[in-house]
Amino acid sequence: MMIKKLAAVLLMTAVIFGATSAFGADYKTTLTLTLKSGAAVANPVYDEVYTLTVPESLTITKTGWNSIGNMTVSYSGTNTGFDTSKKLVVTASSTNTFTLKADGVTDTISYFLATGENDTAATTTFEFTGAQINAGASQAIGVNVEDFSSKSNGTYTDEITYSVEVQNAATSLLSLTVYDDYNFYGGNKTFYYVEGETWSQAITNHPTENASWSINGTSVNLSGTNGDVFSSGGAVNANTVIDATKSYSLP
Repeated sequence: MMIKKLAAVLLMTAVIFGATSAFGADYKTTLTLTLKSGAAVANPVYDEVYTLTVPESLTITKTGWNSIGNMTVSYSGTNTGFDTSKKLVVTASSTNTFTLKADGVTDTISYFLATGENDTAATTTFEFTGAQINAGASQAIGVNVEDFSSKSNGTYTDEITYSVEVQNAATSLLSLTVYDDYNFYGGNKTFYYVEGETWSQAITNHPTENASWSINGTSVNLSGTNGDVFSSGGAVNANTVIDATKSYSLP
């Protein structure tokens, strides 16, 4: 499907000077609309399509750090990109619980999965944000192997499995103060939101935190009162994005 985007609108208005004429005159306004195929989508469409790759095998050659390579993830869909409200969580486990074992040998060799040779603890969970996936992300991985110089001869193996799950991305809940300057409503009130939300969305998305707030027509209202949220002398429209740099109050 070919998607078109409004790239530019050029408005040319005739300039009218104060000359007079006995005859009527036609003044023209030329409107130009340019559409470009293949441009960025005006209304982005996101999905959860991705490609995750991990190295297929590793031959361990030494005690301590052995690099496996890189775990990579990228967007592989046909829409705008991976949903930025989601994240990819990769959890590693192993057949022998991160222990190398050999047939016919009682010895075992322990190891832990890590992201670098200086790591002193295991990392078994890896997270990639939607933005990272859209840009193409890479995470170095390797294993830190215990000293095996005294172990019995044999071919020791284990297999690491990576389980992948798409989860909701954690978002930081922000707050702002709606001032009750004249104490008509029992004092200042707090409104909770996530960056980028409108007032209406914040009330819908955070019903517990914003239980005291409601939408009255197009206004943000302190429930059960005639108190609408005002800013710069006018009532705040519930469909506008919250701007924490402004000052808000009740009438």
